[in-house]
Amino acid sequence: KVLNKPYVVILSLGGPEGAHDGTSLQEQALDSFVGAGKKGKAVVVAAGNDGDNKIHAGGTMSGSAVNVEFNVPTYTANAGTQNDYVLFEAWYAGAANLSFQLTSPSNVVYGPVASGSKIGVDRADGAVVIDNASAGKNPLNNDKQVVIQVFDNSANIPKSGTWKLTITGASGRYDLWLYNTTMNAELTSGFDFTRLVAIPATAKNVIAVGSWVSKKTWKHLDGLDLTIASLVVGAASDFSNPGPTRDGRVKPDVCAPGQMIGSTYSADAPPSGTNSIWKGTTQYPNGFILYDNRHAIGNGTSFAAPLIAGGVALMLQRNNALDADQLRKALITTAGTDNFTGAAPNNIWGYGKADLLAALGTFTNVAEPNAPEQLPSSFALLPSFPNPFAQTRGAQTAIVYHLPQATQVEVAIFDVTGRKVRTLLAGQVAAGKHELRWDGRDAVGRSVSAGVYFYKMQAGKFAQAQK
Repeated sequence: KVLNKPYVVILSLGGPEGAHDGTSLQEQALDSFVGAGKKGKAVVVAAGNDGDNKIHAGGTMSGSAVNVEFNVPTYTANAGTQNDYVLFEAWYAGAANLSFQLTSPSNVVYGPVASGSKIGVDRADGAVVIDNASAGKNPLNNDKQVVIQVFDNSANIPKSGTWKLTITGASGRYDLWLYNTTMNAELTSGFDFTRLVAIPATAKNVIAVGSWVSKKTWKHLDGLDLTIASLVVGAASDFSNPGPTRDGRVKPDVCAPGQMIGSTYSADAPPSGTNSIWKGTTQYPNGFILYDNRHAIGNGTSFAAPLIAGGVALMLQRNNALDADQLRKALITTAGTDNFTGAAPNNIWGYGKADLLAALGTFTNVAEPNAPEQLPSSFALLPSFPNPFAQTRGAQTAIVYHLPQATQVEVAIFDVTGRKVRTLLAGQVAAGKHELRWDGRDAVGRSVSAGVYFYKMQAGKFAQAQK
């Protein structure tokens, strides 16, 4: 924004706490700076990874009581208070009046709590707070918000076993999310696998991305091929959050590869480190580390969303006047369907599998037709890519350099002793952005030895080298 350039923001984050209708303050903030008429910027958000977790219950009341049960497993209580808990949030229409009651595994009853009321009690099976829109309708969406907390406020810790939440009311839809727990509690009845797209992916103007399985076999660090036989390449990832939003919009928008993705692992968390997520098994201790020992296998919609963000960036490179609505439309209208997706749009796939090449093809290949190319403001020699590169057949590394004015230029390759291996360019070059390629060969066409090489550019008085 400071540079007055188009940009894409990628948010590989989110959670289930909130109304799931795009009205949270965070989502309103996102919607305020991207959308129709706001050119050259977009926000891409991961849909979330709770698709196979039993954390949501919902339905329409018809006058009969609804029971939703959840299990608190046997657990070791943490020292202190207010650090063993199960937290829920429920939402229903502002015009409806629903009541909520909890019954513990020992049949201790908390409530019922009518609309507009609140209780906070500490009993033998744990402390409970039920706040049923005690402050009235939520001003962000005019719906009613219910907060339900089971926790340790004293020596009374949450009782292990089956808890029952009873909802009563004549009419109205309810949606309930178990959004946090310290003891791996989960819903055991009344749950359904819809309306799970995380916040802020339910914002109206963002592009929400789900995940599908990209591969099931890879070569790991020990040089062996590892296969997860249960995976089906091309199928939706079990963990990918399905929609729709609570207000009925299609989310996710599209899906992209997000399961069994090879990606660079952090230098701050190498596979051997205590902070690493790349833990193997006893049989395959290096099973999730790829054979180059620089990349590892990972899963999540956080891997799928960056692929879409990259595609959106390429679209903006072609046409920097596009807004987020136009970019989203290009993605959803070109998304593909197959036997895995079925008819689209739907709750799991959104509009289908993103086809970035097709989406890119919907726009012309210039940001502004007939506009002159912007010249670089300074001399520059950029890092080559790919780096490193192997001397396989046809392999090359690209060397990009910038010239703010026409000048005499020389670009040459040197080995670690300073000996010139090859001159790639020597001559007058016009101002602009230019690219050279080196294929790993010397001046007479012989493949050079593997190792470290340097390339140096001399352009007038400007000189710079890269490795």
